[in-house]
Amino acid sequence: MVQMMGNFPDTFIHALGEDNQNILVIRHPAKLDADTLPQGITKVFAVSHGTDNIDLNMLKEKKIEFYRIATGAIDVAEFCVANAISLLRKIHMSSLEGWVKPEGKRLQGKTWGLVGLGLIGKELAQLLNKMGCKIKAYDPYVESEFVVKDLTELLDCDVISIHVPLNKKTVGMINKEFIGSFSGIFLDVSRGTIVDTHAVLDALQDGTLYGAALDVFPEEPYSGIPTKGMNLIATPHIASLTIDHWHDAARDIMQLISK
Repeated sequence: MVQMMGNFPDTFIHALGEDNQNILVIRHPAKLDADTLPQGITKVFAVSHGTDNIDLNMLKEKKIEFYRIATGAIDVAEFCVANAISLLRKIHMSSLEGWVKPEGKRLQGKTWGLVGLGLIGKELAQLLNKMGCKIKAYDPYVESEFVVKDLTELLDCDVISIHVPLNKKTVGMINKEFIGSFSGIFLDVSRGTIVDTHAVLDALQDGTLYGAALDVFPEEPYSGIPTKGMNLIATPHIASLTIDHWHDAARDIMQLISK
């Protein structure tokens, strides 16, 4: 069987077939470096959009082929839209008990700020465009008519979502000052250490933020978030987890293996 690092669905594992012990498939947050690399590996497949858990220089030095299997862009994009709508409408805060019926806001016509225009950011932009949203984005590596020069130019958006990889430049890029200057809906589906999570929670508690969805955290698993009474959706890193995503990932890996 293909060697695995991380938790994978049984159906995904069985789809990869037999007699491929020289191949390693890894999933975040499992870490791959010189100490954890199994012997005899010639190819590594990372089923993830981020690769901060992998020592890519080590793989290059050892002449091990590396492939990033980033098949979850549409899944994460849909997840972001679902969370934004739930937060705008406060769906998760409504309840039959007490017949609680909060008034919310519609998504159509709102301005959505994208931090990062990689695969996920672009997929989300296409989806939002079809839903009648206005789009602004910050990405120093991309030129477009809706890309702004400075991150603070997104502060007037109704929604901001994070889609950048974790690296030395992005650690802590969304800090307390930024969060304290934003009054809309904030979503982090990238990596927890890019954002000051405590600042997000404080801004929700004091009413600065309208709402927030956090799918990633500084440490995972993460616990102790006081969700009661706050317009907050906190999930355990599930943005890309769909049956369709795993099917696509298995298909892409098998095609690469067979070459």
